[in-house]
Amino acid sequence: MIMIKHAIVIVCFAVMAAQLPVRGQTFEAGVMAGTTFYLGDMQPYNTPADLFNNIDYSGGIFFRYNLNEHIAFRSNLLYAQIQGINTGPYDMPVQNGIIHDQFSTWLAELSILAEVNFFPYVAGDMEKRATPFIFGGTGVMLFEDPLSGDQEIKPGYVPSKLVMGIGGKFNISRRFSVGVEWGMRRTDDMLDGVYRDNRAVSGIPDDKDWYSFAGMTLSFKFQDPSGAICPD
Repeated sequence: MIMIKHAIVIVCFAVMAAQLPVRGQTFEAGVMAGTTFYLGDMQPYNTPADLFNNIDYSGGIFFRYNLNEHIAFRSNLLYAQIQGINTGPYDMPVQNGIIHDQFSTWLAELSILAEVNFFPYVAGDMEKRATPFIFGGTGVMLFEDPLSGDQEIKPGYVPSKLVMGIGGKFNISRRFSVGVEWGMRRTDDMLDGVYRDNRAVSGIPDDKDWYSFAGMTLSFKFQDPSGAICPD
């Protein structure tokens, strides 16, 4: 519930900032690479150190539309590996007589995000060249069930798939920008194979599985900002 309220706040900021004069409209395409980790029934969050357990790799591509100096919209296509080992006080499912106390799987995410820049920022502008930002949105994902090996597509409505995080971006030239970001993804309770679907499984039904992406981005701007500034 708290995360959903935060996402609503981000959307409200985006709506208000979208009323600002339209300046610096540009399109960008880029790549992203970094690490992922999982939190859930097998690996619950108890201390900040839990965020660094069983880190795996991830990467992807993205497209960004900069509406003005404070608002951008972005679509991500992200591939990630996640894994976990049971450190929680729950009974794990049993399959073919084997206790399912660890897992490793892959997932592919398609998400739509809104970014809110704290400072005026125009891609490729060497004066308005850097800003921290927050982002929020939703999406869909394809993943492999750790128990059955079945591929399942998860719906992207907010209660089961929420994306939000923080980051920063910096123009290194009039065409290229770099960035760093960290974001959390809230899903349903199926990523780790510990869920209630005609299975005698313990755990916390109301707690959802999470995964995170933390990494760097490199983007290429298609339009020069000097030709994208419109009169008020």
